[in-house]
Amino acid sequence: MLQTSQTRRCREFTGPTPHSVAVRAKLPRSRLVDQLIVDRQKQDAARGRAVQLKTEQQSCDVKNSWLKKSDGRFLRRTIERRVQAAVRQNQVQIQDRRDRLRVLLQMEEQQLLQEMEEKVETSVERQAKMRERARTLRERRERETAAGVRQDGAALQGPV
Repeated sequence: MLQTSQTRRCREFTGPTPHSVAVRAKLPRSRLVDQLIVDRQKQDAARGRAVQLKTEQQSCDVKNSWLKKSDGRFLRRTIERRVQAAVRQNQVQIQDRRDRLRVLLQMEEQQLLQEMEEKVETSVERQAKMRERARTLRERRERETAAGVRQDGAALQGPV
């Protein structure tokens, strides 16, 4: 058989004669079984701590998100209350202004009605006014007539 350049990695090796095979002894383990068990327990404990830490972190994350949401709701509701208070105050101011303007309008209407009542002529005043006008018209007609008579008289007398 041809030997290859590669060496086999096994415990068996051939001897000087045909069919002679030798087995190498197993190397002793560098670690004892008890040590492996202890290492495995340490790994399990570390894994358990990691899982516990992860669950605690998730719990803290949930609490923090709840706190953030709660703070957001508190802030939003506080802002809503302030806005509603400002709107109510504005509505109260508008209503006060409306009331003042209503009172002012009523006063103006009363003054206008009073002025209209003062300007309304009674029948006696109307008759007196009509008599006065008739008298002035009569006097003017008489003056015009008298002036016309004088002009006619002067025209008749003419050139003397």
